[in-house]
Amino acid sequence: MHRHLIDRRATRTAARALPLALAGLLLLAGCGVEVTDGAAPGPSSTVPAAGTATSGPTEPDAPSASTATPDPATPDPATPDPATPDPATSDDPTGRGEAPAVTDPDLTAERDDILSKVTTTVACDGTRVLDTDGAYVRVEGPCDLLTVQMDAGAVVADDVTELRVLGTGVTVFTDALTTLSVSGDINWVYWAGTTPDVTDVGTSNVVARW
Repeated sequence: MHRHLIDRRATRTAARALPLALAGLLLLAGCGVEVTDGAAPGPSSTVPAAGTATSGPTEPDAPSASTATPDPATPDPATPDPATPDPATSDDPTGRGEAPAVTDPDLTAERDDILSKVTTTVACDGTRVLDTDGAYVRVEGPCDLLTVQMDAGAVVADDVTELRVLGTGVTVFTDALTTLSVSGDINWVYWAGTTPDVTDVGTSNVVARW
C-alpha cells in the first residue's frame, strides 16, 4: 500500500515536471535562433598592408634631362648667325674702310643719256680745258688735268688724275679719279672705283661714286 502511494506521487511529480522541462527545452532552442534587424551587410573594407602598392591610374614619369627635346627657339651656340658678316671675308679695295663700288643703275642711265646728247668729242693729250657753256662733251683718253669751267653743260671722261670744276650747273662723269676740287655751285660730279681726295668749297654740290 505504501509503495503504490509513492509511485503515484512520483508519477504526478514527473507529470508536473514534464511541461517545465519542455518549456526549458524551448527556451534553450530559442537561444540558438539568429535574430537580424533586416539591414543588409555592408561591403567590407580592406586596408592594404604597409608597403603594398594600390591599383589605379598612375602619372607619367617626367622626361629625364638626357631625353628632353631641345627648345627650337634656342639658337645653337656652335652655329654662326648668317646675318653677321665675317670680318675675315670683307672686301675693301679702297683701303679706306669703304664698301666696294657698286654702279647705280639710275646714274648709269643718266650717263648713257648724256652720251646720247654729246655735241663735242675731244681727245685729252694730258691737259684739257672745257669752257663752252651748255655743251655736252665726250673726253676720250686719260687726262692728267681736266678743267671744267663752263656753265650748264655735261661731260663724260675716262680716267682723270686731277679734275677741277669751276663752273655752275655742270654734270661730270669720270672713270678713275685721283683728286677732285669743286669751287663752283650746284654741280654733280661722279666717279667709278676708289674715292678720290675731294675738296669742295662751293655750295649745293653733289660728289659721289656712280
